[in-house]
Amino acid sequence: MKNNLLFDSLKTIAHKRKSIRHFKTEKIPREDVEKIMEIAKTSPYAGGRKDWEIILVDDLNTINILKDIIKKKIELVYTGAKNEFRQMLDDYAKYFYSFETAPLLMIPVYKPRGGLVHAFESDPYGAIKLDEEGIIKSIACVAMMTILAAESLGYNTCFVHGACIASDEIVSHLNIKKNKKIGAIIPVGYAQEAL
Repeated sequence: MKNNLLFDSLKTIAHKRKSIRHFKTEKIPREDVEKIMEIAKTSPYAGGRKDWEIILVDDLNTINILKDIIKKKIELVYTGAKNEFRQMLDDYAKYFYSFETAPLLMIPVYKPRGGLVHAFESDPYGAIKLDEEGIIKSIACVAMMTILAAESLGYNTCFVHGACIASDEIVSHLNIKKNKKIGAIIPVGYAQEAL
């Protein structure tokens, strides 16, 4: 016999979830962070590897520095944009650092190259590329499990993938191993305004 209770719970969470970009300053209790991390660790990952982690940032000064790092990178990248697209790109880029009011950032980081890069002298059939794509898709699964776990506890979140434009700079600032990349920034907190 099917149990629809689990499906109904997941459906409720999925339908209530909205991307929130403005948060109250209320801190997230450590026990709730641990619950979110527990669920994130259950995420499927390519090849069964678990060579990823979630970096936690709850210091307002560090959050603001990350915002500034991303803004500087956007300015650098967008210098090559055509003038007629500049305003559209500027408007879009604001979403890349739409986490500055969050009391907690959860940043999934991963190693972008899998083990297959060492297995082949050449790769005419794309096995290495497939491996690397699997890793990127896997870190997205980690992010989604993190978001669903936070939402199930009553918090609001947002999937900020645009922050990856400054992945190397963020990794450097947070003293993360150099061979890692960020998969997103996930702000977690309570929405500033009622939904």
